[in-house]
Amino acid sequence: MRKRDTIIETLKAESAKELKRLNRELTAMQVLNKEMEMEILSFRRTLNSDREVGSRVYEDRIKALLQDLEESSRKHIKELNDLHEHYRGYVIQAKDLEDRIRGYQTDCEAALRGERELKVENTRLKL
Repeated sequence: MRKRDTIIETLKAESAKELKRLNRELTAMQVLNKEMEMEILSFRRTLNSDREVGSRVYEDRIKALLQDLEESSRKHIKELNDLHEHYRGYVIQAKDLEDRIRGYQTDCEAALRGERELKVENTRLKL
C-alpha cells in the first residue's frame, strides 16, 4: 500500500514540477508578449510619424512577430494540455489499482474469517 502511495506521490510531484515549468514558460511568454506589444506600439508610433515606403517593412516585421508569438503560445498550450492528459491516465490507473487492492483486502478478510471458523470447528471436533 505504501509503495503505491509512493508511486502516486512521485507521479504527482513530477506532474507538479512539469506544470510549474510550463507555467514559468507561459509567464515568460506573456512577458515577451508584453514586450512585443510595446514594440508594436513603438512601431505604430513610428509608422504614424513616418508614412514612407519603410513603413511596409515595419508592418511585415510586426506581423511576423505576432505570428511567431501565436505559434509558440499554441505550442505551450498544447504541451500543457498533453501533460494534463498524460497525468489523467495515471490517476485512472491509480484508481483501478486501489479498487483491486480493496478487492484483495476483502478476499483476505473473508479467508481469515473462514480460517477462524475452521479452527473453531476443528477444535470443537477434537473435543
